[in-house]
Amino acid sequence: MKQQQQGDVLLQYVKTLPSGAKAMTKNGSQWIIMHGEGGHIHAVRDIEHSTLYEVDGQKYLQIHEPVELSHETHRMQVLEPGIIEIGVVQEFDYLTGMSAPVVD
Repeated sequence: MKQQQQGDVLLQYVKTLPSGAKAMTKNGSQWIIMHGEGGHIHAVRDIEHSTLYEVDGQKYLQIHEPVELSHETHRMQVLEPGIIEIGVVQEFDYLTGMSAPVVD
């Protein structure tokens, strides 16, 4: 499975949208993928070539042509066409045996 990461955001390509996925409302001229810890946002500004969906609190981004994922403190990334499940990177503490979301 192809995946990418930008800070604490994990982007995993999946084959299809899950049933019941509903298109989200645009936030101005961009899709806000995730809010970072310091008030920064991970965003896709090319909303003409992508659609953001949500089902049961889980977000999916469907991309029709390459788009850019931006963030104020991370390198811009190009996302290729496909369907991406959006998640949070987890870190694992081997001493305690516990995992927790990465803080960006």
